[in-house]
Amino acid sequence: MDCTFVSIVICKVVEYNVNNIDKIAPTLDVTGNPTAWTNKDVTLTATVSDGTVEYFNGSKWIAGDKYTVSANGTYKFRVTDVAGNVTEQSIVVDKIDKVAPTLEITGNATTWTNRDVTLTATASDGTVEYFDGTEWIEGDSLTAVKNGTYQFRVTDQAGNVTEKSVVVNKIDKIAPSLEITGNATAWTNKDVTLSAIVSDGTVEYFNGTEWIEGNSFSAV
Repeated sequence: MDCTFVSIVICKVVEYNVNNIDKIAPTLDVTGNPTAWTNKDVTLTATVSDGTVEYFNGSKWIAGDKYTVSANGTYKFRVTDVAGNVTEQSIVVDKIDKVAPTLEITGNATTWTNRDVTLTATASDGTVEYFDGTEWIEGDSLTAVKNGTYQFRVTDQAGNVTEKSVVVNKIDKIAPSLEITGNATAWTNKDVTLSAIVSDGTVEYFNGTEWIEGNSFSAV
């Protein structure tokens, strides 16, 4: 009798679902960097798609999505997801200005004058104004017609303000009073001495040729 042997092989297919591979770095967006000048601190905020956010404080990385800076500079954020993908971003802050502009006032009279005095303001930067007694007016020069305290101020783009007051006290537009005494009211055969009395100032008399300093004059 002939016999035939048949081999049967049974295969089992096992399917594995791999879903823990992540090679995509998380997104990182930093907002809060000013585009206009400011004299205040700036708070930078990081928004990420996923992962843990950190910022660099100059010496080490610190967990957090907000970083308040007080000076211009380059600041770093990074985000690390659970797969170890890292995204890092540097932000240049260059619009912080906490230094008040300088302001110098010139033109104030140092000696007596009977003319108006023009005060001029020179600033390192910013917009200069003067106070006219009622409101601030843009301008770097002011004409003082009388003695008094006059104010200037300068405001820079970041909002820093420097203000200065100038005391003008050398304007005198009032003519001094002058009184002559000693003139004879009756006939006399003696010399007559005229004396000048003034409120202030230097007295001179004219001798027929020139002015001579003095407050008395003998008419012979």
